[in-house]
Amino acid sequence: MGSDTSGLTTLVWLTVNVSYRRDWKMCDINGNVYSEVELVHEDGCFSSNISPWSQALVGKCANHSCMEGYKFALKGDGITCKLAYCIGMPNVATALLHEPFGLYRDLGREIVACPDLAPVNFATITAETGKNYQGTITYACNRGYELMSGDLTRQCQDDKAWSGSPPVCEAVVCPDLRIEPINFATITAETGKNYQDTITYACNRGYELKSGDLTRQCQDDKAWSGSPPVCEIVACPDLAPVNFATITAETGKNYQGTITYACNRGYELMSGDLTRQCQDDKAWSGSPPVCEAVVCPDLRIEPINFATITDKTGTSYKDKVTYACITNYVLKTGDLTRQCFADKTWSGSPPVCKIVACPDLTPVNFATITAETGKNYQGTITYACNRGYELKSGDLTRQCQDDKAWSGSPPVCEAVVCPDLRIEPINFATITDKTGTSYKDKVTYACITNYVLKTGDLTRQCFADKTWSGSPPVCSKNTEDILTKNSQYHVTVTKKQTNFPKITEYKKKTQSDILEYNRDELRSNCGAVKTEIFGISIHEGVLNNLSGQKRPVLRLVRTDLSTGWSEADLSSGWSNRLSTGLVWGRPVLRTGEGSIVSQIKKTGQSTIYDCEYGFVCGAEKGVDGIKEPKSMFHTRVELEPFWWVNLGQVYKVQKVISTNQMDNYGHRLTKMLLHVGIDTSRMNVCGQFIGPAVNGQVIVIRCNTLPEGQIVKLTSFHTAPEFFHLAEVEVYAV
Repeated sequence: MGSDTSGLTTLVWLTVNVSYRRDWKMCDINGNVYSEVELVHEDGCFSSNISPWSQALVGKCANHSCMEGYKFALKGDGITCKLAYCIGMPNVATALLHEPFGLYRDLGREIVACPDLAPVNFATITAETGKNYQGTITYACNRGYELMSGDLTRQCQDDKAWSGSPPVCEAVVCPDLRIEPINFATITAETGKNYQDTITYACNRGYELKSGDLTRQCQDDKAWSGSPPVCEIVACPDLAPVNFATITAETGKNYQGTITYACNRGYELMSGDLTRQCQDDKAWSGSPPVCEAVVCPDLRIEPINFATITDKTGTSYKDKVTYACITNYVLKTGDLTRQCFADKTWSGSPPVCKIVACPDLTPVNFATITAETGKNYQGTITYACNRGYELKSGDLTRQCQDDKAWSGSPPVCEAVVCPDLRIEPINFATITDKTGTSYKDKVTYACITNYVLKTGDLTRQCFADKTWSGSPPVCSKNTEDILTKNSQYHVTVTKKQTNFPKITEYKKKTQSDILEYNRDELRSNCGAVKTEIFGISIHEGVLNNLSGQKRPVLRLVRTDLSTGWSEADLSSGWSNRLSTGLVWGRPVLRTGEGSIVSQIKKTGQSTIYDCEYGFVCGAEKGVDGIKEPKSMFHTRVELEPFWWVNLGQVYKVQKVISTNQMDNYGHRLTKMLLHVGIDTSRMNVCGQFIGPAVNGQVIVIRCNTLPEGQIVKLTSFHTAPEFFHLAEVEVYAV
């Protein structure tokens, strides 16, 4: 079945489509089940709208389901839809029954229309299909409005009433914004929180918008436009420096910040403002201050009391006026230079000049007047020290002053002083006489024993230019070694002896009991000395006229260990001045082995170690002659610790005998080098010891040659930092 909605009437009819056959029961116009009719539908549906009869044949028939008002029934070879019941005949005034049944059956017509709908506030009709049956009207809330109740789509029903209820649209509401000032801003206007309402802000005075928006509007999405305003304080530009003024106070360059100036000393404000404030328009109040120098009253140009103005820079602050007394006059009172002060006054007072003359000067010792301009004011007298003299105090030029006194003090000229010459032996020479170091003083040298002058001068005199005449003496070994004749050699004994042993040539014996000597031709006032010397009985006597072609070696040693004879070395004093004493001590070694020359001599070491209680430490302990285990020199922990001894004069060093410390650290001595030199800057290695040593070991280091030197140094080498200590060091030399 189908319907035609043209115009204001509805035509109800029965449609038969011929493509698919089924048996159906139909109701006649009286509501009775009509005769069985073959009805065919296509695609499983037919349409019918016999309102309100509700006999719709719309839906899936055949193999699916029957629409409302029909039910399944078995007929023939399949399932059919069978009218379940019939209801009362429709109230259609114009319905007519046409016989016989054919393609159409006209059931009649009826006008179905709904009334006009009232306008809806804040809504717009967006679609409309009419006001007749099943016609629809569709609304949409206006922008910024939303549906609060009712229906946006309404349909004309068969009862001529519209479905649903009228839509009610209301404006959307945005969230409440903060009323309090936000980031230095204040709300100045507000129309509400509904759609298109606005809120207007203004930055506080002295602030300006940094980000965000000063006006915000409620949008249809219930959000406010823009972003919250952020205001920041305005800042004024930097001010240019003000000439002759200083900033004394400054609170900043932001709004209401101030800068206060003060004109510099001697300057005053001529225009502008000394205090300026940053305003809300980013401009500084007032105008820049203008400071200008104060002006002092003009001074007289004419000469004043024998003075004239010689220079004038002006009359402003710090300007100066300079006066000068006329010839032969000096300032008596007032000031020759006056300056304009900050208080607009001139410094000092006007100058008053007077004539000046100074008294005669007394003669100066060892000095001569070289120039003189007079004794009046500013007159000068110039002196020069005589040759060989120099100024020690006072002044060589003196000037007559305004107080009639000479400037400075009288010059004092003294003889020049040459640099002091070394007292110690110099190139194997010693100073024997010295009158001083002043002008014309002299120094006399003498070569040491067995040395003669090679170059230089043995007498030198101090010159006027503070230099010594000649050059330093250089002495070299005397190869002839001639002994001085007719000289006295003092031998002093500490204990008188009446019976001295006879002196024989050296012969090896089991005990050190000989007085030995080496001689080529040795003579004395006792007669010729040949192979034997007898009867030399000297108590505190003098041995005269000892001479020889070569230097003899004469040593007195103990002949009997029980008698206690002391040793005497007569070979050490072959000069006109030196004497040798007879001293108690250990026997000397045999000829050729040299003597111990290191005992009780000046010593030093790389570092100092503080010994524990019961031990005695110190560099000097290495040459004190004591080999006790608790007496030693002792350094701190080092990689290359060292110890040295100053022999006092130059020797030919033969060997060094040292005693390793007798404690449980003897192995510390693993390598030791022996250095010999004239001084610490000129030292050479002459021997070494390769360990490790054992406790108490006596270590002998021999020099293959006989190096000459005054300083002997021992250095201990380690792979890791270690101590260096020895109980005794004996240096043998000739």
